[in-house]
Amino acid sequence: MAREIGVNPKSVYKYKEGSANPGDEVMSKILAVAREEESVNLNKYLEELKNEFQTALELTFDPQDVLTESQEESKNTSKDTDEDSVDQRSTEKVPEKITDDERSTESMTVNEIFDKINVTSPFNQKKVEKIINSFSENPNPGLEEISEITGLSDEALENYLEQLVLVDVLDHIDDKFSLNVRVEGGG
Repeated sequence: MAREIGVNPKSVYKYKEGSANPGDEVMSKILAVAREEESVNLNKYLEELKNEFQTALELTFDPQDVLTESQEESKNTSKDTDEDSVDQRSTEKVPEKITDDERSTESMTVNEIFDKINVTSPFNQKKVEKIINSFSENPNPGLEEISEITGLSDEALENYLEQLVLVDVLDHIDDKFSLNVRVEGGG
């Protein structure tokens, strides 16, 4: 499977156990492989997914309750720790995760980063955002760790990492990467 979809075998294992999620590109390849397999009833799984998604859409809730709850959790988290907090309520926000010795006075929005490396398509912007978000789990990840977290192809990952290093958004030292800027959500 790993060979057919072009990822590390460890990644396939992590996808199966649920500790990592494939990106859009990898997921497309997985679906293509599944469609070719006679032993897999892909239509059955897609129908189940569709039904579960429909059920989730039909759930009712008061948006104000959800938003108020999330804001309170965010305040409690920031009071409980001296470390930088990670805001995971929105996919539009990118966590600020810079250690004290790497702290920069420069702040950038995600959109400013997209502009800096000339990424205009939403599909490619999502890839860059996944890379930036990977620093919330480890402020100094290596290439393999970023690959496992993002699920991006090695080619795409290396391309975007190189661009981010060239514009000084990232540092690359001793096979580890780190953010050079404080990343703010939205733009």
